[in-house]
Amino acid sequence: MGKQRPADTPAGVTIIRIARANATILSKAADDVFDNPVDQARAAACAALRDYRLFVAIAEGVVIGQARGFIQPQPDDASWLYVDNLGVSNAWKRKGIASALIERIVAWGVSRGATLVWLGSEPDNSEASGFYRALGFEASPMVTWSKPLPSSRGQ
Repeated sequence: MGKQRPADTPAGVTIIRIARANATILSKAADDVFDNPVDQARAAACAALRDYRLFVAIAEGVVIGQARGFIQPQPDDASWLYVDNLGVSNAWKRKGIASALIERIVAWGVSRGATLVWLGSEPDNSEASGFYRALGFEASPMVTWSKPLPSSRGQ
């Protein structure tokens, strides 16, 4: 759970891995870092998963960025890393935070044997497209399909 500050991350910003023991720090996130309010029980459950990681950037005790993803084992190929979400507070964009978070989660994926990293973004999100291209990602056409599932808990 060591703290890390990559060379291009602003002074005073630390990247940490979220684990059960420190998941409560997520309650101190800037309003625009996560898509929805963080549920502490869900955060702790995610942190306990072996092949899931959530890294956050912290400045002055506030979570200002996050990247989360998981390893996808493949029966016919090496494992892949799926980056499920990346968010940085608007006040901290273009300061190296997103790059540092991607660097950290990719390094973890490589350490777990992943040979490919993939992610998705909205086709009209030009900010994300430029960012990922600058990091060496290549766009590929893909359609995603989703369907709500019935809940066994009535939620």
